[in-house]
Amino acid sequence: MSYKKITSWEAAAKLVGVDPNALPDVSMLPERLKAFTTGNYKRAIVVEALNKAYKPKSPRWIPNFNDGSQLKFYPWVWPGEDSAAAGGFGFQDAYYSYTLTRANVGARLLLRDVELVEHMFTHFRQLLVDTMLIPLDEQ
Repeated sequence: MSYKKITSWEAAAKLVGVDPNALPDVSMLPERLKAFTTGNYKRAIVVEALNKAYKPKSPRWIPNFNDGSQLKFYPWVWPGEDSAAAGGFGFQDAYYSYTLTRANVGARLLLRDVELVEHMFTHFRQLLVDTMLIPLDEQ
C-alpha cells in the first residue's frame, strides 16, 4: 500500500495490524488529558504506518541515532494567531540534521522522509493539534 492511501486513523491501524476501535482506556484521566493521551497512541501508530508504507518492500525502518548520515524527520509547528490552542498552530517545517545526530524526540515519532511529514500535516492535522498544543480553555 502506498503511504498516500493512509488518510485516516483506520487505514493506519489496519496497515500495522491494530484494531482501530481498541483505544487506550483514558476514563481515569482528567478531561484535559484524554484527547492528548489517545492522540499520542494514534500518532505513534500513524507514524509507524506511514514509515512502513513509504517503502513497503524494505525492512522495518528504525531510526538509528548513531548514524548521523541517516535523515530523520519530525513534524514541527510554528505558532499562529488564529487558533483555539495556546500558541496557535501552523506548519513550519520538517526538522532534520545529518551533520549532528540528536535525539530531540522519541524514535517512534520520527518519519523517514519529508514527504511523509507533509502527508501527515495534510491528513492528520487534528492529531498533531491534540498532541502538541494545549487548548485555550485549559488555561
